[in-house]
Amino acid sequence: MNKTAVIVEDEKHTAERLSGLISDLTSINVVAHISSVKAAMQWFGQNELPDVIFLDIHLGDGTGFDVLEFVEGYPYIIFTTAYDQYTLDAFQYNSVDYLLKPIKPKELAKAILKIDKIQPQSYGMAVDKARNQLEKKYKGRFLFKVGSKYQQVLAKDIAYFYSNDGLNYARKTTGENFVTDCTMDELEQVLDPTDFFRCNRGMIIRADNIKEIHTYFNGRLLLDCQPKFEYDEVLVSREKVKDFKNWLDG
Repeated sequence: MNKTAVIVEDEKHTAERLSGLISDLTSINVVAHISSVKAAMQWFGQNELPDVIFLDIHLGDGTGFDVLEFVEGYPYIIFTTAYDQYTLDAFQYNSVDYLLKPIKPKELAKAILKIDKIQPQSYGMAVDKARNQLEKKYKGRFLFKVGSKYQQVLAKDIAYFYSNDGLNYARKTTGENFVTDCTMDELEQVLDPTDFFRCNRGMIIRADNIKEIHTYFNGRLLLDCQPKFEYDEVLVSREKVKDFKNWLDG
């Protein structure tokens, strides 16, 4: 018996293209196109669970994770999403399958091959972990110790975080520096990835404080920051250049 699939996608042309690709590449029967969280609630409450759900992350009246509230059981979930590095990191870290829009036939075929190999309950737990990671709130302010006092600084007033001589610092847009106890890895997790990007091991920079971008040796990029960073050149490592460009272009 052929497997069944439901497409949850609020862009009609995207849903139609995906349905066509599924028909061309597989024997899976697409039984429904759903365009909203509200419609999903109704459909999943009245119909048998499909084998596969192609689930758009961003819908007009909510998110793909909202749809999962109405799904009982453990179908194979393949998320579809436009480029968003933070979302992709969450999916990759938790081994959750996704397709980047515009969806490529080769990537779709690769995802479909996994259907019979997954352990449904374990995969469901992985989806839950990715959801928890994506829905956590980012820090809007930091508390720094200055002498015998503490000073509160809003995240939007921080130009960048950097490492120097074994310590990590936050530099305000006004040029003031504050020592932070957070590691760079910890900061990367709590800062809003829409605003901040880790361009190398020792620097996390805010988009609004990048003054100029220059090409550099070995495929890297050289950044001019505001306020100026005086300790070293601010470089985007070669392996991060593509993600950096996508981040700024988002």
